[in-house]
Formats: sequence, C-alpha cells, structure tokens
Amino acid sequence: KKPSEFLEGSFKLSYANYSTKKASGVINVPILDDSLFAKVFGSLSKSDCWQNNSLSNSRGYQQDRVNGGVKLTWIASDSVEVNFSNTWSSYNDPAGYVDNLESALPTSALTPVVTDNQVVNGGINPFGNPANDRLPGVPIYDRVLREHWLDVTWEINSELSLTSLTTYRKYKTESARE
Repeated sequence: KKPSEFLEGSFKLSYANYSTKKASGVINVPILDDSLFAKVFGSLSKSDCWQNNSLSNSRGYQQDRVNGGVKLTWIASDSVEVNFSNTWSSYNDPAGYVDNLESALPTSALTPVVTDNQVVNGGINPFGNPANDRLPGVPIYDRVLREHWLDVTWEINSELSLTSLTTYRKYKTESARE
C-alpha cells in the first residue's frame, strides 16, 4: 500500500519449533501536512536446522531471510502525485538433504535410514562425482534483490491523465538442490 496521511504502524513477533524466530513491522509517517508521506517496513525470519544427516551429523534446512524498504508519496500539486519505493531482500537458506539414488542401490555400502527429519548420505553425488558433492551449509537458495520504483501521475483534466512507471531491479540468485 502507498503511504498515507495517518501516523500508524504495527509490529509482530513470533517463535516456533526449531528456534524459528520471525519479526515484521511497518510504520507510516506523515512528513509534510497533506503533501509528503513515508512508510518504512521490514521483516526477518531465522530458523535452526530441522534435518539431521546421520552419517556426518550435519544439519540441513536452516533459514535466514531479511527484507525491508521505504515508500514515499509526494502530492506535488492538485494534479500531480509522485510515488517512490526502494526495497531490498536477502535470502540465505543453507542446504537440506534428500535421500538420493546411491543410498537406495542394493550395492551401496550405506544403509538407508529415512525418517521425517533424518537421511543417510545427504549431499553425496549419486553418480560418484565428488566435484558435485554438497557440504552442509552450502546455500540451497541464496538471493539478494534490490528494486527502485517511481510512479508519476499527472491528472491533465477530468478526462485525461498521464502516468509514468519506471522500475529498476537488480538481483543475484544461486540455487542448488540435492
């Protein structure tokens, strides 16, 4: 939502299994009466690993996510409104493990032990190429995103308006699955 003329906000905290901690908040602030308003928001989510690799005692499926941003609305005149937004996010979720082909093969030296939160051989490549093995803690999803957005609307008359939308987005993503 766009910023508004009201001073308001909210904040939320939560705690759950596996030391999952979440926090989020938003505050809307009028800066100049009837013409400039700001909104600042953000959230974070952190969670310990819930999966155990029984061969290495390594853990998987940790979560570390943060995002935030600021939005500004400027009522420049009775006919011109300018909205600006700048947001960013960072996701870094270290690898979890799924049972792969090798542990299911009858000739495998590994004994499959699979439960809801436990697997045997984790990130060992099923086709024997150690270059493709993944160690615990290697991000399975690592993303950094930055976005800038500008929206200018000019109400030329009661039947005609002109809107300009401009966005710049930059992101880097790395993803791996076992």
